[in-house]
Amino acid sequence: MIQTLTLWVLICLLAACNTQEPPADHADVLTDESVLSAPAIESFSKQFGEGDFNYADAVAWASDGTILAAFSSYDGDVIYDIDQMDASIMKIDGTGNMLWRTTLGGPNQDNFRFIFPDDAGGCLLVGRYDENRPGEQYAQVALWIVKINSEGSVEWEKTISREGSLQIFSATRTQNQLILGGQHSPNSLDGSAILMILDLDGNLVIEMEYASSKNIWGISHISGDRLVLGSFAGSYPTQYGFVRCVDFSGATLWSREYPELGIIYSADELADGELTFFSESYPDTVVIARADDQGGSIQASYVFPDTHDLSEQYMVSDELYWCMIQPSSDDSAPSLNLYCFTDDGPQWVRQIDTPMDLGSTTEYSLSVSPDGHWLAILGHAYTESGQNSLVWLTTLEI
Repeated sequence: MIQTLTLWVLICLLAACNTQEPPADHADVLTDESVLSAPAIESFSKQFGEGDFNYADAVAWASDGTILAAFSSYDGDVIYDIDQMDASIMKIDGTGNMLWRTTLGGPNQDNFRFIFPDDAGGCLLVGRYDENRPGEQYAQVALWIVKINSEGSVEWEKTISREGSLQIFSATRTQNQLILGGQHSPNSLDGSAILMILDLDGNLVIEMEYASSKNIWGISHISGDRLVLGSFAGSYPTQYGFVRCVDFSGATLWSREYPELGIIYSADELADGELTFFSESYPDTVVIARADDQGGSIQASYVFPDTHDLSEQYMVSDELYWCMIQPSSDDSAPSLNLYCFTDDGPQWVRQIDTPMDLGSTTEYSLSVSPDGHWLAILGHAYTESGQNSLVWLTTLEI
């Protein structure tokens, strides 16, 4: 009897639930334009470029599922004709259709190296602007920052100059600041590492130079509001790794040389708090090392011979991903391979098909979609004639 009564009560409760009115906003959820118009994403490979030479610079996924890609191009009879290179930024939907393209720059060699999308569909661009002032003996290169809106129009742009050349080779962003690292060279021979922190309106907040290292090739923001700066010491071809850990005022907390590593391009923090150093050395050797975060003592290292062109690294669900170019097993053109850092060290994930021969690719950039499921890779390669180069963009599901 008790079981029968219990069953009858459950049936009544279920019936009551099924006859309840839907919530007032139920229809709004079903017809929400932001959901119904959410952009589709699919795997694609495209080639872009105008003029004789086109070079890949940077790529980034926007929050709306579109892709922002920066490349530089020019017409000319020689490679790297610095008098004619302009910078372009284009927005591409998740199926490979170009939505708009904006080309900027002066009469000399200009390009964007970093893209930071914003929530409004626009972005901040960071790159170099070649001022090449008359009467100067050495190249005059300035830091170039441009704010682009969602339609591809320039909202503002700024340049920051120093004596000689100021070039940025690494960048990251916090919620309200840009953190940039590179090299300041008063002349063509001497140079020192430089760290610059700016607000999101392009105003300089902090600037520090470090004479003990030549450059900052990688910046990572790690726990405890610290910055790890990847660099090198020594001279070519005997350059070796150098890492500096600083606070947000630029003050050094610790620094260390790594004779066993090459130029350190990044130092990423893993979920367990350890650091990973990504380095390249001559000739074509990649060394990835695990280190503690309280002085950078190496715990383990992994060597990849005949490997080059490390990509940026990205965290997806507490796992670190990156790409690098390696020889193919069948002695054909080199292949682009995706790796993941696990508790057992670097693990191969898959080979990535690209629309052009990687044998002539010298630069590429990658970005992970906001949901962590898609990878966009931007690169360039010379055509079969070798007389021009095109930019290629490919996407794939991770």
